Amino acid sequence: MATVAVAYIPVAFVVFAEHLADHKNLSSIIGEDLLENPGLHRTLLGDGVGSMVGAFFGGCPNTTYGESVGCIAITRNASVVTITTAAVLCIVISFFSPFVAFLDSIPGCVMGGVCITLYGFIACSGLKMIQKVNLEDNANLFTAAAILIPGIGGMAMGIGDVYITTIACALILGIITNLILSKGRHA
Repeated sequence: MATVAVAYIPVAFVVFAEHLADHKNLSSIIGEDLLENPGLHRTLLGDGVGSMVGAFFGGCPNTTYGESVGCIAITRNASVVTITTAAVLCIVISFFSPFVAFLDSIPGCVMGGVCITLYGFIACSGLKMIQKVNLEDNANLFTAAAILIPGIGGMAMGIGDVYITTIACALILGIITNLILSKGRHA
């Protein structure tokens, strides 16, 4: 039981942090505050219901994905109709082997370029979120460093049967660093 809790509590924090960051980034792209309208409570409820439905059919929990936000940032198309149509088409087309073969024929260097662009947008979106943070304050600087360096460097760790991913390590280190450095501020 403790092993499951140790494994899933960081995952819950990572999913929440990713949800919050993605909705803040989407808000800046479309020019509307999604945390106010429809509201954080509604978007989190939507993720929760989606995860329950997915689990009912044997799928894994869903979350917002930085990759999707990156695609929206690149195309500047945040239309629900367009995104839903693309999702349905991807599912339907995946059943046709000629299309799958076509995708498999795309050279690795082209996909590598796409990945650099996409993940570059995601990284820049993350940096954009901290641009208003006062990095002249050493506590903020240490907290940002505790998140960025393990996250970019790919820090991950295993404790017994529990594997903590890069994002989870960066998040946990950021939370711990912030808690330690915040104690001195409010005393």
